Amino acid sequence: MTETTEEKVLYLTVGKEVRLTFTAKFERLRSIQLSLNKVSELIRNGLVTQETLTEVDRIGLITKSNHNTYVLVEDIRQVPIDPIEVMVPINKKKTKAKFNPDESWARQGWFEYTVSDTQEISREDLYSLNQLNEASQKRKKKGSK
Repeated sequence: MTETTEEKVLYLTVGKEVRLTFTAKFERLRSIQLSLNKVSELIRNGLVTQETLTEVDRIGLITKSNHNTYVLVEDIRQVPIDPIEVMVPINKKKTKAKFNPDESWARQGWFEYTVSDTQEISREDLYSLNQLNEASQKRKKKGSK
């Protein structure tokens, strides 16, 4: 975890151990889930502790195209959404409420960051961002030949 002027940032690669959940019609990102293995890895590598896991201000999602998508973990903050960087507010109270620091990690399963209800990024928006990233990567490869 990196600190930048009071903000705590955690970078995660979206994949088998970091998954995104959406509402039923995929119109809104609902949560970011971390597997037990991912949480253990973060703690063992000293990136977070059980206490600081729920104190993350922003999450940087790294997609398969290696482009960072930033997710804001903070009480409601108005942040403009553009096709390069996506900020997603997280409801810290709901995130902390689901986490029990006194219970063993094995019993808790997936750790979940709850996205704020005001968050409006859809699966389609993230897919569009991924398509833009892939197109950009292809242009870079063509330009280097």
